[in-house]
This record gives sequence, structure tokens and C-alpha cells, in this order.
Amino acid sequence: MNNKEIDDILNSLDGMSKAEAPFFFQTRLLARLQQRQSIPIWQSWGAFLAQPAFAIGTLSLFLVLNMVAINKMVKNKTAATNETADKQATLQNFVEEYDLSTATIYSDAKNN
Repeated sequence: MNNKEIDDILNSLDGMSKAEAPFFFQTRLLARLQQRQSIPIWQSWGAFLAQPAFAIGTLSLFLVLNMVAINKMVKNKTAATNETADKQATLQNFVEEYDLSTATIYSDAKNN
């Protein structure tokens, strides 16, 4: 870099002035900060929880979890019913195989 370029760069800073804030900027900023600090935490959480997006999302999640739970209950009940039917069929096959359904002298005594 030569001296002319350095002088041009330094001379470009001559037109700069101090940045100025709008009138009453500090007063408005301090008032806003004080207002935020005076709001209780539960009130800010309540405002967040009351937003429609959060409420719809929570309800959707709740409904999906309920549908999954009901689906599992129905599948378990169906499986239990099928298992009971299988046990009954197995027991019936056992009775038929060993001819346990025949009458004995004791069963005849009950009938008389």
C-alpha cells in the first residue's frame, strides 16, 4: 500500500459523526426492561401455553398416544381370546384322544 491509499482511507473517516439515538430511547428501553422484570414467571409460561400452536400440538400428541394405547389393548384382548380358544381346543382334543368323556360307574350314580 502506498501513502496515497492510506491517506484516502483515513480521509474517508472525516465525515463520520457520533451516532445518535432517538429522543427518550433510554427512558423507553428502561421502562420496557422494568415491565418485563415485573411480570411473574408463571404468567409468561401461561401466555406460552395458551398459544394455539402449542395447544393444538399438545392435543394432537395426546390423541395419538390414546389411539396407540387403545390399539394395543384391542390387540392384547384379541390375542388373549385366541389363546383361550386354542387352550379350549387343545383340552377338547386331549379329552377326545384319551376318551375321557365316557361314562363311568360314578357318573352313572350321579345321574340316578
